[in-house]
Amino acid sequence: MAEATRIPDAVSRARHLRTIFALISEIPLHSDSYATALEVRNEMHRLHPEWMTLAPDLRELNALIHHRQELYGRLQDHPALEFDPAYAATVREAVGSLKLAQQERRRLLLTMPELTLELSTVGGEASSSQLEWFNSLPEGDKYWRNRSRSVWRSALLGEPAMRDYADWLGPYVNGVPPEPAWSEFWLFEAKVENVRRDQTIEVCNHYQASERVGAGNAIDMLLSVHLLDSDAVVTADVPFYRILCRVVESHGPFRASPLLVDRGADDFLSNVKLAIMSAGRRLKQQ
Repeated sequence: MAEATRIPDAVSRARHLRTIFALISEIPLHSDSYATALEVRNEMHRLHPEWMTLAPDLRELNALIHHRQELYGRLQDHPALEFDPAYAATVREAVGSLKLAQQERRRLLLTMPELTLELSTVGGEASSSQLEWFNSLPEGDKYWRNRSRSVWRSALLGEPAMRDYADWLGPYVNGVPPEPAWSEFWLFEAKVENVRRDQTIEVCNHYQASERVGAGNAIDMLLSVHLLDSDAVVTADVPFYRILCRVVESHGPFRASPLLVDRGADDFLSNVKLAIMSAGRRLKQQ
């Protein structure tokens, strides 16, 4: 939906939004980024309660949630309206930042395909067994842990491209956690099963470098969380389908399987229905 709201032509934007609203049973109360931030918040509280605000002031956060819900309700009634300009600017900032980072990483991997991430020290505090454990992880998990320590720190420091994460996590945290404890939290301490949404997003981001990157697919990784909360993830985007398959194969299990449909089929809707029915039969057999 966030991508549809960025379509500049009002007629095309309205058509896409009407289709989306026709397919969903209700408007989600919270965004995907909100759910991801809460997982991170809970893991931080479990491992480092000293980082957390004792009595968080949630007035601004709750006002933002209410504002977003009002906007989506207004869009449902009047899909040709321009969406919240401030939110649109945040999305543009995030897309631009992600696209540049992914393109740079793709160039690096094309030049040095055998490149791997290995740690030798973390502020002089990590033990040899911690470093050995980290360096033995699959490349996607090493990428996730290393990138998330940077992404969430940037959010807490107020980087514009990370505003969404900052809005949801910031009120609960007492400033920016210190180093090297922050790095140790992400690199060694956080349990995958407790921050599964964040891990899935960044593992998908890791594999994104294997495909061409542009403004149209730079934030596809954010959609990967629906492997966790859906019965099927249906896409007509072949590169994104390949990426999702790699995520599932290397970092499963997931609730959903990625399904590819042919966007050029004569009856596209029937094609989608067949894919969903196929997923339903698979679930019944499990």
